[in-house]
Amino acid sequence: MILHQFNQPGVLDRHRQYLGKGDAILLIENAVFDHVLLDELEVAGRYVLTTDLERRGLLLKSQAIQKLSVTEWVALAARAQQCISWS
Repeated sequence: MILHQFNQPGVLDRHRQYLGKGDAILLIENAVFDHVLLDELEVAGRYVLTTDLERRGLLLKSQAIQKLSVTEWVALAARAQQCISWS
């Protein structure tokens, strides 16, 4: 599994063609504003960093998206075969 990490709004939409069905996506920092786009993508995992979501006052309505703590983020990255950060 490749973990794709996005940290800016709009970047996920510009790079969605590089995402594979077995990949995972993590939205951090201001990219959490794009969390509604995650439901449109066919990927193995959809994640947002809880602290970034809460700091921006956003609510997560989708059951398909999992909120992660920083510790869970580190564990997810450790399980990934590769991590790619997009900005």
